[in-house]
Amino acid sequence: MQSITLQNGDWQSVLDTISKSPAGGTATITVSGKDIGVQTEAENVKFFGISYDPKGDAVSVELEGIDHRIGAPKQIELAHDGGKLISMEIVAPDEVRHIVSFEPALPLPPVAGIG
Repeated sequence: MQSITLQNGDWQSVLDTISKSPAGGTATITVSGKDIGVQTEAENVKFFGISYDPKGDAVSVELEGIDHRIGAPKQIELAHDGGKLISMEIVAPDEVRHIVSFEPALPLPPVAGIG
């Protein structure tokens, strides 16, 4: 498995492309941080999409019955293998890490530096 850190200017287009992936999969959201340990926020819940709002400076992960938001993200990293997006990690300003894992893996969107 390999990873790539997205440039801030690519966040909106890459996340929009991920949201257009074929439907039918699920996602698990795990949150980890120094003060909170590791917590599962959602496990194998139907995945609807993920987006970045540059005006509101927030990432929103849409699952069935859940809107998981990360305000003012510092970094977004994609973990991929063989052209498939396995997971992504979004780092919040307080260094809390929000890890979104996909099942099945999604098609990896075109990203500079991969390929």
